[in-house]
Amino acid sequence: MSVVLLGYPIWWVLGLAYFVPLMVAVPMAWQLFQSQRIEMPRGFGWWMLFLVWMAGGVFLLSADAPGAVPGGADTGRLLVFGLRASMYVSSSIVLLWVVNIDRRSLSVRRYSHLFGFLFIFTTVGGLIGMTWPEISLASPLEMMLPGSLANNSYVSSLVHLDVADVQSVLGDPEPRPTMPFAYANTWGSVMSLTLPFFLVSWFKFGRTWQRVLAPVVLAAAAVPIVYSLNRGLWFSLAIGAVILIALQLRTGRPTVIAATVVVGAAVMVALLLSPLSSLVQERFEYQHSNERRSQLLVATIESTALGSPLAGFGSTRDVQGSFASIAGGSTPDCPACGVPPLGTQGQLWTVILSQGFVGLALFSAFFLTVLSWVWRCRSLADALCLFLLTFFGLQLFVYDTIGVPLYTVMATIGLAWRERRHNLSVSSSSLSSHTLERVLHRVHRCLPAILVATIVGGTAGLATAASQPTRFSASADILLAPTPRYLATPRVTIRGSPTRSPSTLRPRWCSRNKHWNGFPIPIPRQIYTICVIASKSRRHRILLFSPFRCARTRLGRLRKCWSCCPPPIWTREATICNSDVNRSSPA
Repeated sequence: MSVVLLGYPIWWVLGLAYFVPLMVAVPMAWQLFQSQRIEMPRGFGWWMLFLVWMAGGVFLLSADAPGAVPGGADTGRLLVFGLRASMYVSSSIVLLWVVNIDRRSLSVRRYSHLFGFLFIFTTVGGLIGMTWPEISLASPLEMMLPGSLANNSYVSSLVHLDVADVQSVLGDPEPRPTMPFAYANTWGSVMSLTLPFFLVSWFKFGRTWQRVLAPVVLAAAAVPIVYSLNRGLWFSLAIGAVILIALQLRTGRPTVIAATVVVGAAVMVALLLSPLSSLVQERFEYQHSNERRSQLLVATIESTALGSPLAGFGSTRDVQGSFASIAGGSTPDCPACGVPPLGTQGQLWTVILSQGFVGLALFSAFFLTVLSWVWRCRSLADALCLFLLTFFGLQLFVYDTIGVPLYTVMATIGLAWRERRHNLSVSSSSLSSHTLERVLHRVHRCLPAILVATIVGGTAGLATAASQPTRFSASADILLAPTPRYLATPRVTIRGSPTRSPSTLRPRWCSRNKHWNGFPIPIPRQIYTICVIASKSRRHRILLFSPFRCARTRLGRLRKCWSCCPPPIWTREATICNSDVNRSSPA
């Protein structure tokens, strides 16, 4: 684990940050295999069932989901499924490894130091992303990948080095820090999940200089936390503060309670008096992403309920067009016009679409079972696990938490169970044994019934699918309209010049536009979209270029906008001078 966390800056520079936890899981699994007894936390059986259910999703990757783009069962989808499955498995291995490792090799103190270091590096990455958001480099691993893999959007996001994601959340382009992760939401999730370990490491177990510098580090971390515009991160920290006050009240120590309240009040006052308060207020006023998230949520649930409610579709699916039109989608001028794939924008929705509602039940049963034995906070490890489960449960609805967030939560669950087992053994209390051998023995006893149920269920499913006709199909037609004849050679009257046909006009340099207008010089497409505008008198005006000057001609009310696609012939010859245009009239 030290190799993964202390070497994370190096792995990120090399493009291996996502894959090192997967590689380190191999020696961990070998070490577990050589041990005679493998302890498991209570409720881990639910997680094992979820892994088995998740693995069966590989046979559903070729299925078409309602509302999604049909087809696409290629190696790219299989690769994404393999990466997600490997992260599930590696997180399970690290949980079992932490449970069974000796306490002297990985104490709570050392564990807190490791994840506290990750919090510091994430803070540094946030500050770099705010200061130099334009940094974007190809990692050595990305350079060595073949083109088929490097061009995969999911793989590219994992191996490419970006320090920030520039988005127009509040209307203007603003950098949202991502370093050292692929997405801004992952950065916010890791910040909240590693903050408790930093506080324990530097305040409880730290030296004098660490206790002195800890407020400085927290103040520096507050800046990228606010500028990240991560509402999930803000809500997690607010709920964490409430839990901390509740735990302090339970201890009944007035000094600690008063200190906690004073520090919290000072932080709030400093935030309100700083320029960051206006940024927070604007973020809550402009919640434009809520509508798209809710539409994606509804589409994900409907697609799963109609297509494969029990087992899901194995992985995410691309949406057909956009929520406004089946022909919609992202463009270079409007990247936000596209719709994220079904099953994204929240790990909960990923589980629903990929593993169905049965997978969701198994997934939730495991974490709820863990919550049932840590909520009393009998030890420091239990308290840390409670914080992480609370943050994780909130972020399941808004963040894709697979990766480092899931890795952190699973390892902390293993730490909490190991400390719980140690404390109960010291107090001579009875603790039921949960070992992998017992689980496998029970599975072996029930194996015939499991095989019979699997065969019967698979046969019934195939028979049902074969008896039903195809319910979902898609087709695409492209209609190329000819140029409108009534717009071919209009005659217009230009002030100060005789009536003439636009075909007699010639290209000329327009000093007000600073570019050539007219045939045969190509005109940018955006010029066509502003050929007709509405004046204050509610009369439409067309801007034309004459050989003598840029003249403005009123043609009265027009019932059709002449900015159609393909553009009319006359707009190529008698071109448009758009220097006075302040608002376009869409076609």
